[in-house]
Amino acid sequence: MRWYLKGLAFKAVSLLPGGVKLYNYAQHNISRSTKATRPRAEQKLQIGLVYWNWLKQNKRTAALTEGTVLDYGSGWHPTIPVFFHAVGAKRQVLLDVTALLTPQLVADTVAAAKQVMDDPAWPGQKELERQPALLPLDGQSLTSVLSRYGLEYYAPYQTAYRGEPDSLNAVFSTQVIQHIPDEMMLDVFRQIYSWLKPGGIFLATIHLTFQFASPDTNPREYQHLSISPWAWKTFFSSRLMHFNRFKGADYRAALEKAGFRIVEMDITPANATDKAYFERTKVHDCFRHLSPEDASARHVFFVAEKPGAPTA
Repeated sequence: MRWYLKGLAFKAVSLLPGGVKLYNYAQHNISRSTKATRPRAEQKLQIGLVYWNWLKQNKRTAALTEGTVLDYGSGWHPTIPVFFHAVGAKRQVLLDVTALLTPQLVADTVAAAKQVMDDPAWPGQKELERQPALLPLDGQSLTSVLSRYGLEYYAPYQTAYRGEPDSLNAVFSTQVIQHIPDEMMLDVFRQIYSWLKPGGIFLATIHLTFQFASPDTNPREYQHLSISPWAWKTFFSSRLMHFNRFKGADYRAALEKAGFRIVEMDITPANATDKAYFERTKVHDCFRHLSPEDASARHVFFVAEKPGAPTA
């Protein structure tokens, strides 16, 4: 399906009464995109290792293994929190906009993650302090199942989670922030900042290329840059698939405005093929503040810190 037809379809379904619930039902029962699989677990565990390796290299593992950490936008598969449990995290809070998680999804996620973590060839195996236990569900509640792994779940978090200021050691967010509406971004960063203890850290990975097209290299990956803000908001942005079109420089500016100190901002640049596609894209004037390198970048990993004494 062409990207603009896909975007228009998302918009139309999101406007229907019960459209979001219908879409989630289709994901779970028709497309099966919510099914926990080994390849999906491998991809998430690879990101989990990026986080863990950064913490090790910077002598900040206590930010994860002591106190409370938060996963912002946990989604269907809490794979990275399961990995963090395995390396020693004691208490993790999972937040999401919609209550999607079920006991069965948690059990399936743990099983898929264990397939990877049990493999002697998996590079993170030596980091594990314990293997997450596979226990029967026996009709247990979601809260009870999550408690086995030191996890708590709040959705919709805007009403369910009462986070205290200066209460978190670290916040993690994986491929979620690009879906936050641009007008809400600064408020979200300020909220995360308030939850963190002085010296607490915020780590995130974010896709920067087109979210309506394949994540692999293709000629359409920069076409989102050709559309005006009005057209994007009117025809393509929806509750089912919102892509804020922020780039690395925009995230940096928002984080700093929220009060964070940027510890690391690792931006993956376009390769030669990407650059050729970018050069064929007519970039709208609203993106003229970005350099070609910023506008064509593919991915960002950042670490931002709330100023103060490092978390012990």
